[in-house]
Amino acid sequence: MNATSSLISFYYDMQAPGNLIGSVSGFPVTAGGTNDAVVNWDTTGLTATSHIVIVDITDAVPMECDESNNNARTEYMLPVELDEFTANAGYGLVLLEWTTQTETDHLGWNLYRATDADQTFRKINVEMIPGAGTSAIPKHYSYTDLTVDIGMIYHYYLESVSYTGDTEHSETVSATPVDGRSKLLAAGFLDTHITTESGGRLTIAALVIDPSESRVESVEIYFDGIPTGLHLHDDGQDGDIAAGNHLYTFRAEVGPGVPASEMLIELVARDSDGVIIGVWPRLIVHGDSEMWSYSAPYSMNTLHQDINVDLFTMVETSSDGPTILAGGFLDTGILPTSGGDILFVVWSTEAESVELLYAGLNTGLYLHDDGLDGDWAAGDLIHTIRFVGVRDLPVGSYLLGAIATDCTGKTSTAYPYLAVE
Repeated sequence: MNATSSLISFYYDMQAPGNLIGSVSGFPVTAGGTNDAVVNWDTTGLTATSHIVIVDITDAVPMECDESNNNARTEYMLPVELDEFTANAGYGLVLLEWTTQTETDHLGWNLYRATDADQTFRKINVEMIPGAGTSAIPKHYSYTDLTVDIGMIYHYYLESVSYTGDTEHSETVSATPVDGRSKLLAAGFLDTHITTESGGRLTIAALVIDPSESRVESVEIYFDGIPTGLHLHDDGQDGDIAAGNHLYTFRAEVGPGVPASEMLIELVARDSDGVIIGVWPRLIVHGDSEMWSYSAPYSMNTLHQDINVDLFTMVETSSDGPTILAGGFLDTGILPTSGGDILFVVWSTEAESVELLYAGLNTGLYLHDDGLDGDWAAGDLIHTIRFVGVRDLPVGSYLLGAIATDCTGKTSTAYPYLAVE
């Protein structure tokens, strides 16, 4: 410390003006209406020697004292330890995923995007993506950007925001969305019955088609938005019915102790270039007006002609009521401006009626198996509902579901959820 100095200044980064955060030698420290709180006092008469200065600050971490100007600064701890941030191109979308190892007083995230043509980064999330607060457990996040144009290069960075308003930015990642329709047409749980007491068997099957013959590299299981590293396969092994029939399968024995619940499991399919070629079970409304321009709809007619798959031969369920085995979207292409058609189908056994659900809620609308209005054939256990000329549906992903009821009033588990009883 310099004996000729007349002042020592202590600076404190503050979020809310007037907020009392600590004291220095008994003097209260407040924001004073600015972002920095400053307290000064006279040091005239101090001898040219070392002096101990004690600073008691709540929720802050002291930095090194700058001996050249006698300033001691404090800053809050960085809110997150970011492990990975990736941008994955898909058909008319970019899937952004990131993982944190730890979070400290972390409020949430914002995502910023720019293009090669316009280097200005702009926030793309309407609401802040909630953080984990304070946690030492790894946390996975994802965000699907659907407001993209085909073939354009997009750059993204993350902004983390602490409870105090402090921010930090990630490195920039890039991706280029491509043209095409989802190749993951339908999926569901076959030969599956799990209880908390005894566990059971889990079988997930998905119809993944690629008329262009580009290779389907993987169909991965996501749980609670987190990739599990578990993949479906179409090789005729380990419960898969036959190799190369477009029906990808995952089978596992589940032990006892899983809590009773209805779980939402998602699937993401990628090709050999890592491009996302399908997601399940959500309906995706894209923002690009050129989307689907080079891809013909994949219809139920084409499905019956090209795929020799009878889902019902794979079923050995112990359920004594109706069951919805699988579901998905065929002949579906919809844009927010020009609109489009939706064809939603489910495979169901012992169903007297199948009601459409939206976001888990009953709609009073029913699927049908009568061979009319888009339904392939009466009595084939494939129930269908068709919406023609849908317009003004905002860009986003939508969760459509269904629940089956038999003639005695018994109901199925709500599709697309996995039930543990």
